[in-house]
Amino acid sequence: MKFIHTADLHLGMEPDKDHPWSKMRSRELWDAFSGIIDRCGIMKTDLLLIAGDLFHKQPLVRELKEAAGLMAAVPDTRIVIIAGNHDYISGTSGYRNFKWPDNVSFLMSDRIGSVYFEDINTEVYGFSYHTRDIFEPLLDGLKPADPHRINILLGHGGEASKLPVDWKQLERAGFDYVAMGHLHKNIDISDRIRYAGSPEPLDLNETGRHGYIEGEISGSTFSEDGRIIPGTITTTRVESSKREYIKADIKIGTEDTYGSLRNRIKGLIDERGDSNIYILRLFGEYDPQISFDFEGLNDLGLIVRIIDETKPKLDLEKLYKENDGNVIGMFIDKMKSGPDNEINEKALYYGIMALTGNCPQNYY
Repeated sequence: MKFIHTADLHLGMEPDKDHPWSKMRSRELWDAFSGIIDRCGIMKTDLLLIAGDLFHKQPLVRELKEAAGLMAAVPDTRIVIIAGNHDYISGTSGYRNFKWPDNVSFLMSDRIGSVYFEDINTEVYGFSYHTRDIFEPLLDGLKPADPHRINILLGHGGEASKLPVDWKQLERAGFDYVAMGHLHKNIDISDRIRYAGSPEPLDLNETGRHGYIEGEISGSTFSEDGRIIPGTITTTRVESSKREYIKADIKIGTEDTYGSLRNRIKGLIDERGDSNIYILRLFGEYDPQISFDFEGLNDLGLIVRIIDETKPKLDLEKLYKENDGNVIGMFIDKMKSGPDNEINEKALYYGIMALTGNCPQNYY
């Protein structure tokens, strides 16, 4: 039995909201889902597992219809869905009365249920969120009803307020595969319990490539003494994301100018790919006579954040001696007696630059 496991598509979300490319990325989430559906058709996948948060919030009817239209394109693939903590089934949820294509099974109850597919001898268990939080360990003690079948569990959570799980107990429960959602990175709890992660990264903390899981399970067999031998399973991580978030550190020195900094960032983006999204941390000491327009760097590529940890290179001892008794010397003396932290240090440097008129070159 061939399957694809995905989760946390968050359709309807606008990643990097308020950035120029946000709406483009919103469409790319739908493209990622469409790509998974196409893959099901190409690979003749028996089962597509969607382990929660198909949508980023309560889905609109038009969004449900668009998703259903994609799913209907692969009628030979059975699709099983649960709702997660983002698209939980509220009292007015569009999920409640929506008519899905015949190949789609939505496990809508807030307690464990299952659907059985006789032709592939596979039973899929799961339940949906009806509230944002689940504190009860609803998977603890759960076991498949019929060990002669391929048994799969769909779950979403694994945190204290999002369906806490005893992983060791679940591993002993007897499921052939446990398809988890909620955590957006690919995580292997064991060879049979896995988080698929989100097909596309959704914010700047989700670095690295993203995708989904393809797998194949053989049915259980019996030993000569009648014991059940679990079927074998093979899984493959498919990296399909169009973009990834890349964090990069760039050291600035006194020899750098705004132009040289732009060239270095451009070189980084050319090397790592202009389709990726960058978080840049700038650090080091710069010539205080040089001005860096960090906002002006945004035209070089998809830069979602610039973290400025730079400071001007100043000879504080020399500066203090030359200004002992005047306002500059008094300011340095006052600030150096303050707390030894990054905020105070930056205030000291910025204050000196303001008092000295951007600091003459002989002060560094």
